[in-house]
Parts: sequence; structure tokens; C-alpha cells
Amino acid sequence: MDYGLARQVLNYQAFLPITESEFWEIEVAKDGLLQAVFIEEKFDLVIENLLDLESTMLNSAVRGAYLHNQDWESYQEERGLLNRRLINLLTASRIYIDHVKHHVKKVFSAAHDVESAPDLKSLFSREYDARLGFRAGEALRNFVQHRGFPVHSITFETRRMDRAGEGVSDLRCGLSPYLSPEELREDGDFKKSVLEELELLGNKVDLKSLVRDYVEGIANVHNDIREQIQPQVDYWEEKITSAITRFEQESPEEGVIALSAIQRNEDGQWVRKVQIFAEFMQYRRTLRKKNSSLHSLGKKYITSEVIAQ
Repeated sequence: MDYGLARQVLNYQAFLPITESEFWEIEVAKDGLLQAVFIEEKFDLVIENLLDLESTMLNSAVRGAYLHNQDWESYQEERGLLNRRLINLLTASRIYIDHVKHHVKKVFSAAHDVESAPDLKSLFSREYDARLGFRAGEALRNFVQHRGFPVHSITFETRRMDRAGEGVSDLRCGLSPYLSPEELREDGDFKKSVLEELELLGNKVDLKSLVRDYVEGIANVHNDIREQIQPQVDYWEEKITSAITRFEQESPEEGVIALSAIQRNEDGQWVRKVQIFAEFMQYRRTLRKKNSSLHSLGKKYITSEVIAQ
């Protein structure tokens, strides 16, 4: 057996020998980095579903402000759409919470450092204890899986807002989806402790603040995960990048498309290969950068008002 770097093409010419240990290090690095990619993809699934929900609420608010078709049937259509968006978000959040535990474990297993793996149960418990939105999100996810819908009513709201010092006012238009603690209590299968907290907020509870608080809690855990896996990710990326660079320098006429680390038998047949390329590492970095400003979600809101320059 010998080991090397070569392109997976017919009649490949260039073959850069590497040691057996280098081959296995490349394989471990590739597998570990893919787990890091999966972690970012699962988080992105949560964020994109949050954006879908937020965009749907804004679009519904615009239609409610400008159009006059707000009869009972149109309200139910809007409510049904918001239920779908919120159920998708709650499902994506549960997928993240369940899957990320598996991916993080595989990262630290690949690094032969399981003892250093973060205690994700404790991290999620921290957010659960600190945030009503997190507790409500988890309880709602269980509720929609087994019992009913989370959005019980919607309200198109119009409020006159005075412009400071200008002596004029504007109409602020919006939409709020609500859940009803009373309906949840009548159902009888909603988590009692969380229900009691929701009842303290009144007969109608605006879901927007709860949902944003829930996702912010998930984002806090995700940031902790990023910090703890980053040193190992950096080490693995250096291994892959170094192998690609070495091959490129040794065989500049070949290029690196379809480059693989290979194990080759005495007959020259490939018995094991690990395809290596830079794009999947850049993809992880792109996802990380894209979803890196998700703090203080409960304090942010989007407006279409004319803003004086």
C-alpha cells in the first residue's frame, strides 16, 4: 500500500506521495469539518424559518394596511399561514437541538477529545431557565406535535403616532399573532408550569416576543458551540488547505479539481479515497458570517416608515 494526493480523473498523471499518518489525518479532518458544516446548516435552518415567519407577518401587515378584505375568512387564511410558518420554525428548532448534540459529539470524537466536549444539556438548560420564550417554545413544539395549532388569533393593529415636535401624526399599522392561555388550559395537555407563566401575561399573549426570545436562546447556545469547536476546526482546515497547496505547488499544470487523498494498492488501484477541496470550508465560514448578528432579537423591529435624513 502507498498513499498520496492525486486527481480522480482518467489516466491521472500527478501523484504526490504522503505518509500513511498524513492520509488518516486528512480523512479525520474532512469528517470533522463536515460535522462543523452540518452544525451551521442546522442553525441556518432555524434562522431561515424565523425569517420566513417575520416576512410573512410583515407582508400580512402591509396587506391589512392597504387592502379592505379583512372578513372572517381572510383572517383565517392569514392565521393558517402564520401557523404553518411558526410550526415550521418550532420543528426546525427541535431538529437543531436534537441534531447538534450528535454533530458536536462527532467533532470531539474525531479529535479524540471527548472529555472536552461542551455539556449541551447544561447549555440548553441555562437558556430554558433564563427565558420564558425558550420554555414556551419547547412547550409549544410539543403541543403542536400532539394537540393543536399555536396561533389562536391574529390582530391587525392601527395606532396613531405623533411625530415629536412636528405637530402631525402617522398611522402605525402592524399585525400580531396571539396564543390564548385559556384555550391551552381547556385543552389540558400543555405543560402546566409554563402555562401558569403565560397566564400571568394576560388573556392574549403576543407570540412575536416569545418566538424571538426562543431563537435568541438557541443562538446563545450556538455561539458557545462555535467558540468551543473553533480551535479544532482551525487545525483541521489547516490540514486540508496545506494538502491542497502542496499538490498545487508540486503540479501547477494539473489544477486541484477532483483532488483526493488516496490509499493505493500494489496494482495501482485506489482502495480508499478522501476528496478534498476548499469550497466546503468556505461554505461553513459563509454560513457563520451570515448568522452572526442574532443578539437582542427582542429589541429589534423592522419598519417601513419614512425616516428623515
